[in-house]
Amino acid sequence: MWSSQLLVEAVSVLVDYHQKVADFRPVSVESRLGTELLASNQIVCHNDFAPYNCVFRDGHIAGLIDWDVVCPGEPSWDLAFFAWHWVPLYPPSVSFAWRSLDVSRQRLRTIVDSYGLDERKGFVAQIITRIEASRNGIISRASEGDAAFKRLNREGHAEEMLRTIDFVHNNEGLLTEALV
Repeated sequence: MWSSQLLVEAVSVLVDYHQKVADFRPVSVESRLGTELLASNQIVCHNDFAPYNCVFRDGHIAGLIDWDVVCPGEPSWDLAFFAWHWVPLYPPSVSFAWRSLDVSRQRLRTIVDSYGLDERKGFVAQIITRIEASRNGIISRASEGDAAFKRLNREGHAEEMLRTIDFVHNNEGLLTEALV
């Protein structure tokens, strides 16, 4: 699950998706998150590309599921979410996949290199912003009564995300250095 080969393959699936939707220009994008206008610098982001939304066959990605939270966004928005979950960028107390900060730095570098991300300055800060957006979305939608988000909040996901934000923020310099 956490091999470098699968990581590169997953990035290539994300790149392929982003390339295929680059010319898809609906006026607005509708999902369970609502309806949003698509700006000229945005694509339709999957918004939830994580290992738990991949279908695997024989150690390879066979499909991507869970398209209910698509949204307009710059490709780097999707990439930030991807990095958060595929490094994974969680503190050791939260993630069963935690190895070491050196491994996290290496996996983050592999992601941005494989994606071909040119503008790396501020990318780790964008990951933090992306985690904050997910956390705020859970809290907001839970307070509005959305059953799925109430469950996520009750299960402690928003609290885990707060610990993750602190972890990434505390290691922002080391993670950023890995991208240079």
